[in-house]
Amino acid sequence: MPPSFLPRRRTCVLLVLTLALTTLASPAMETRRERPLSLADFRTQVAEFNENIHGKLLELEINRRRLLAAEAAFVPALVMNVEHTQSDRPNTVEQRRSLGDVSRFDERNTLYSAGLEWLVPSGATVGFRYQLRDLNNNLQGSSSLPFESSSSGELVSFLGFEVVQPLLRDRGRDATLAAIRLASGESRLAYEDFRREMMMILSAAELAYWNLHFAQEQLKFWDESLNLAIRVLEDQEAALEAGRGSDLEVLMARAAVADRRARRAESWQRRIEASNATASFFALGPAEGILLVATESPLLSRRQYSLAESRAAAVRANPDFRSQALRLEMDDTRVAYARNQSLPQLDLTASAGLNGLGNSLGSSFSDVSDASFPSWSVGLTLRMPLDNAGARNQLAAERLRYQKTALGIDQIILQIEAALDNAIAKVGATLEAGESFTAAIEVNRRILESELESLSVGRSDSRTVLQAEADLFESMVAGLRNEVQLARAALEVELYEGTLLENRRIEPDRDQIIRQIASILDRDQWSPAQYQSFLDEFGASLRPDTLP
Repeated sequence: MPPSFLPRRRTCVLLVLTLALTTLASPAMETRRERPLSLADFRTQVAEFNENIHGKLLELEINRRRLLAAEAAFVPALVMNVEHTQSDRPNTVEQRRSLGDVSRFDERNTLYSAGLEWLVPSGATVGFRYQLRDLNNNLQGSSSLPFESSSSGELVSFLGFEVVQPLLRDRGRDATLAAIRLASGESRLAYEDFRREMMMILSAAELAYWNLHFAQEQLKFWDESLNLAIRVLEDQEAALEAGRGSDLEVLMARAAVADRRARRAESWQRRIEASNATASFFALGPAEGILLVATESPLLSRRQYSLAESRAAAVRANPDFRSQALRLEMDDTRVAYARNQSLPQLDLTASAGLNGLGNSLGSSFSDVSDASFPSWSVGLTLRMPLDNAGARNQLAAERLRYQKTALGIDQIILQIEAALDNAIAKVGATLEAGESFTAAIEVNRRILESELESLSVGRSDSRTVLQAEADLFESMVAGLRNEVQLARAALEVELYEGTLLENRRIEPDRDQIIRQIASILDRDQWSPAQYQSFLDEFGASLRPDTLP
């Protein structure tokens, strides 16, 4: 093989490689409409359109309604009763003797009763009622009776109150308020669950936003790299025409241009993927033909985190810790209720009232109003199982549940501390690496400028220039990736602290959210327009005038 053939063969290989890379680097770029998006607007759109957040909002209302249902236990109840009885029976000898030798007793009675009953926090059931009995029988007006009686019937009135006060079981606020306390705890748990879901979604969305920024900047870097390679190629072609260059230098420059075009096409694809991933957080599909443009860069926090301060913040704001503390309160309520239910049932019953009798409603009630015939009663009722094993075991189970929840709090604290320590260390390492990347970028930039200057006077070659540019590109991408990693690490710290929403001044106000939902539901409907109105109000609450 002639030695002169070797350069030609290498030239052919480079030519084939150039053509192949050029083919790969020419995909059909889809035309998309760019849509600038600030981080604040992105947060608002996520809150307004993310279905998971909407579901947690509805859970808040579900638990609020359950709390209202539990609180209704103390609402007075109107009790009304009408009862009609009819009886016809033969009288015994004893009955005939006492009833004036009447052989049968035929009666038709109607009972009317109306009153109020309600439960008080002491556990007592209080009732206030008026009762009227309309009595009609075959004895009324009978001549066999030793006294005169009207044949038009009798009306017996009673007006009074009754009280049943538990003295042991079901006595006191631990028993009567248990259901309300548990429902209130579930409502607050739903709010913490809502906060947790909102923080998780917004942190993931914010990270997607920074990934979009990274994809944009990386695409810009490839554009700059491609433009530089084209300039080098043009310089080499001009030098070849002037008789100062070589075919190999030109082919290498063309290969570099083709390679960067192919890599730019890949970067463009990743740019589209990042845009779609960001848009998915607020239900914007690819069919819209929108290309999101992140208009902000990560704000590199130089905050010096302290594990002790972050731990204190987590105890105050972390939704997992707060939820576990709420569960401990609810378990304490269950223990108190189970302890109360393990006692015997001893009830004090008392009643007092006024009686009346007459042939008409007016005459019957006249005795009541005159307080001519008072009556009262008081008594004790004891009920207890012969074996109270069921109540004792239930109390033991609730105490064990309380201990388990208390252990869970300690475990959550340990997990939060470990996660915070890791995240804080990651922030420190990322900041330190960022300083190194910044220095590397500056050095590589100077090297590239020096090589470009040398190339212009013929003291360097295209391969050295392109290698210097590749080193600069690599350090710039590494620095950009480090910025995103720093943003991710800072997000992790805020997540474990539970201060992510607070730091962005978008911490939802539970009472305000409940009022917004109630204002719609109180109109006894939840139309799509009203639901959207609520979401608009909720989104507006997450759009502060100033953001950190």
